[in-house]
Amino acid sequence: MMLDNSKTMQHCPVCEYRLTQQAQCTRCSSDLSLLKIIQSQSRRHLAAALQLSIKGDQTQANLQLQAAQQLKNDELTILIKRILSPKNNQSSDKKAD
Repeated sequence: MMLDNSKTMQHCPVCEYRLTQQAQCTRCSSDLSLLKIIQSQSRRHLAAALQLSIKGDQTQANLQLQAAQQLKNDELTILIKRILSPKNNQSSDKKAD
């Protein structure tokens, strides 16, 4: 399972200019390579968390989710955390009964 990294950082965090695939902003010349690496690592942890959750390994899924959240606590990470939270899973199990 892969999460799309290409759409996650669309604007330069320094000058808000629309980004290309380059590691440097074409307007302000800010080096964004480390930010892109952090973002990519966060997405890998999120993908691993989802895969582990599907396999039923909630402990490892939560560890991967925490690692992703430490790198980048964005809307996608928060959403996946809500989906994978034990409280959410228990309430949806009760609705199914």
